[in-house]
Amino acid sequence: MTVEPEQEPEPVAIEEETPEEPEEGDQVETIEQPVEAEEEEAEIEGEPGADGLTSAERKILAGLADAHAMGLQRVARGNAGAFAGMSAGGGAFSRAATKLLQAGLISLPKPGYMAITPAGLQRTGPVRRVRSLADIHAAWKRRTKKPQTAMLDTLIAVYPNAISREDLAASVGMSATGGAFMRAVRALILLEVARYPGRGVVAATDLLFPPGLK
Repeated sequence: MTVEPEQEPEPVAIEEETPEEPEEGDQVETIEQPVEAEEEEAEIEGEPGADGLTSAERKILAGLADAHAMGLQRVARGNAGAFAGMSAGGGAFSRAATKLLQAGLISLPKPGYMAITPAGLQRTGPVRRVRSLADIHAAWKRRTKKPQTAMLDTLIAVYPNAISREDLAASVGMSATGGAFMRAVRALILLEVARYPGRGVVAATDLLFPPGLK
């Protein structure tokens, strides 16, 4: 009797989830955000280094470790790309993330989300230490671009209160009815650092003010 050799399972591919569009007044859970940076995939991936990780794998781990230090236990795939400085829709990101998943360095806690594991944290080495509210505010501002950074300053200044869209727009020299303003606010909401507590008003979230920091 001939026994057929067992075939090895094919690698698990990480697929991107398409989130629903947030509406004003909704609490947004999905924090996908497109990344504009375009990088050469060959340069990003490269050959594994002394730690056994490619450049792309190292960037993803470092980004997730940074997010973990900022209070995010899990991040959407798009934000994982943003924190890594990569395009989450690119092949280099997908291949690197799949290898990290198979190595047990990251996990998929829910569809469309990624998280670093304890083993992954051990592989990243020292990460940015967040010791104060100023540290965490600066860390988030590094993840945004103008005019979102200026909007964060305004939202942080009025926290825990909300501010009207008109006043928020005026604080950054924009029109509350303009498309650029709406896109900027939406980007902050997708990052989960801003929310709509009521119709027509915007507020910072608790991610910017974690317990224990002053």
